[in-house]
Amino acid sequence: MKNNNFNFNFLNKYYIRQKENELKKLEAKKNELTKALQTEELRKKELLPELSKLKNENMYLKEQYNNLKNIVIKNGISLSFENINFNIKEWDNLILHKSGSNFIVTTKSGEEIYLLERKYAEVVEEILEEGYIYSLVVIRVTSKLIKCQLRFIEKS
Repeated sequence: MKNNNFNFNFLNKYYIRQKENELKKLEAKKNELTKALQTEELRKKELLPELSKLKNENMYLKEQYNNLKNIVIKNGISLSFENINFNIKEWDNLILHKSGSNFIVTTKSGEEIYLLERKYAEVVEEILEEGYIYSLVVIRVTSKLIKCQLRFIEKS
């Protein structure tokens, strides 16, 4: 019986030591995570003013972008491109076809005459997605140049 008691005491002490080691490791991990949390909190406090500044700048830029987009909607866009013997007359209507992320200006007969520049294509796509329709009219034709006016009209 003494031998069993001895084994039980030995196992009990071993188990207690294991649990104490586990507790020490958990305490060390807790301290490590607490320090990491404190450094992250400090970093957050340091970056908050910058975040606020960037949010304000973003809001200002969005406002400017929307103002410029409204000017484009109100005044339209003038497009000029080279006349390579296209059979186009003044006051002809042209058509915009979407091809991937680009817009292609074509005649009513389907002849491709101009690839709308990317800087215009993105804005035109956004305006059309907002429910506007467009009118693309040739306003001047010379032997070397074709000038068009792209206007946007609100759908009724």
